[in-house]
Amino acid sequence: MKNRLFIVIVALTLVTLACNPLQSGSSPTIVSASPTPPPIPTRPPLTPTTVSTPEPASEEPSASTGQQTVSLLYGSMRGAQPGLYYLTSDGQFSSSLELGDAHQHTAWPDVSPDGSKIAFVSMTSTLQIIGIFVLDHADDTIFQVTQGDGTNPSWSPDGTRLAYTCNNGTDVCVINIDGTEQANLTADSERMESYPDWTMDGRIVFMSNRDVSDKGRYSELYIMNPDGTGVALLTHDEKAYNANPSVSPDGTRIVYESDRDVANKSEIYIMNIDGSDNVRITTDDSWNQNPVWAPDGHSLLFAMSGGDGNIDLYTINLDGSNKFRLTQNVGEDGGLRLGHTWLPEPIGVENIKREAESSFAISLPTGSGATSNGLLFAANSFNCPSCLEAGIYFVTFDGANLVKLPVSGFYPAWAPDFTRFAFVQNGELYIANADGSSPTQLTHSFLGLSSLDWSDDEKQILANCMPYGQHDACLIDTETGLVRNITEDITHGSGIPYPSWFSSDRILIGAVLLDPLGVQISTVFTPGRASPDGTRYAAILKKQLVIMNPNGSDQNKLTSDPTTKGFPIWSPDGSLVFYSVASGDGHLYLWASRADGANPPYQLVARPIGPGPLERPEVIDTWYGYSWAP
Repeated sequence: MKNRLFIVIVALTLVTLACNPLQSGSSPTIVSASPTPPPIPTRPPLTPTTVSTPEPASEEPSASTGQQTVSLLYGSMRGAQPGLYYLTSDGQFSSSLELGDAHQHTAWPDVSPDGSKIAFVSMTSTLQIIGIFVLDHADDTIFQVTQGDGTNPSWSPDGTRLAYTCNNGTDVCVINIDGTEQANLTADSERMESYPDWTMDGRIVFMSNRDVSDKGRYSELYIMNPDGTGVALLTHDEKAYNANPSVSPDGTRIVYESDRDVANKSEIYIMNIDGSDNVRITTDDSWNQNPVWAPDGHSLLFAMSGGDGNIDLYTINLDGSNKFRLTQNVGEDGGLRLGHTWLPEPIGVENIKREAESSFAISLPTGSGATSNGLLFAANSFNCPSCLEAGIYFVTFDGANLVKLPVSGFYPAWAPDFTRFAFVQNGELYIANADGSSPTQLTHSFLGLSSLDWSDDEKQILANCMPYGQHDACLIDTETGLVRNITEDITHGSGIPYPSWFSSDRILIGAVLLDPLGVQISTVFTPGRASPDGTRYAAILKKQLVIMNPNGSDQNKLTSDPTTKGFPIWSPDGSLVFYSVASGDGHLYLWASRADGANPPYQLVARPIGPGPLERPEVIDTWYGYSWAP
């Protein structure tokens, strides 16, 4: 089994289900592929259609701009699902590329050298990879090239083959575009290889961690023959992240991203095809992703965060001048997760629409009567017949009244006025009235959201997110649905889940305090939850519930039994603390305790709320979410 670098993302597959795989529903549909697959007609001639994303109020939503010349093709989340979009070179106009009902979730486009074909990755609604497909403009057909595997397709110079990341993101493969003669070029390596690109003489450049430690985010760039022989090292940093190479149109240079000069970020560099003469292009200390050459070799297209935590497309000259932001949509555009490329030659697109420059409003539930004296919590009955039926419940503080609400999902969180609550379904954020009515989807981010917590002013919701396979903290604008990743810095490891507001202007991730921009302010004694007034702190120490000061002083242990406990939260008045219990019988239970320890802790809900460990581990790492109303 190959070791894996966190940064190399196989697909959005790992993102949507990372929050809770039990929400995924049915198994993915895999389309069969024959050695020479016949073309599959999907629809009338492929004329791109206008963007389906709602326009902002300041725009004229139905006004067509006629034909425009487009130069770029990229994957985007702007249509509430991953899809392919055209863009003009100035970023002013965009248009979706409709590929028929069989390809509703697509990413990683690459255009053949003659511009006649587009390779792309098609996925199911749960974002499991179906395979790499090719759209042939000659007869408006789509045919399948790979089955159940493959990302980052790259055309050979003669347009007859594709190199791609294969074997679930750990190898580089090549294949004829008719699906024949598939070969794994890096099967002899036990490490990670990915992101291939062709040179003009038919060799392949790729990234790998084969010669570096797998204990960090390290990778080097290599070049090899098209049969996998003659592998040669191009970069020699050993402890740097050199990644995502793209060969210049004349075949003499390589552009790539690297963190060799920055911490936890990635800048763009250009070197000669033999690895010599490295020149740094960007100096903005941001995560600059996936640089690719313009057809004329005079500029670059890449993706980065524009300062709002959302990935957008940019162009830049080779000397680092004239960096220009192309996209400004609330949906993620291009980048590592979705891909982007130039067209070999510009083409005209009819009925294209002006690129939206601002976010659009979402009509959310306005709230029902405020709820009091109860806890919202989520239950999960998957493989647990004795557990409460999966769903979101309301229970009074004494456990006497238990009501299942008419919504399904996990991680419920009351709004500060308790007239609405947020929850997660299939990795996306929803908001419903306090009685569970009018559930409305707020995000379409495919970021695997979980662990929600509202800001005091109700304008933002803090959430755990997993865009790149590790835990990050994201802030969600409750008016627009914009998801801003405040811990986007790419680091090796799994990250820290379950962020929470420590105060109105500080966020707690593990034992680290951040400001809303993601800048570290200070630390606390141990992971836990602050009381509503910020003066006390609830934490689990050596399996016991302990109330203390945030600095760890004045500890009051509220429990002493041998069961494992986790995820304490406070009631709004600070008088009660709620927590999970794993007794070792294969179930999780919900308990409560007075914060002052005046009375013994008590089991709040009689039946288990989800499956748990068959032993008593040191910590509980399963949480479905609960939130208390006064």
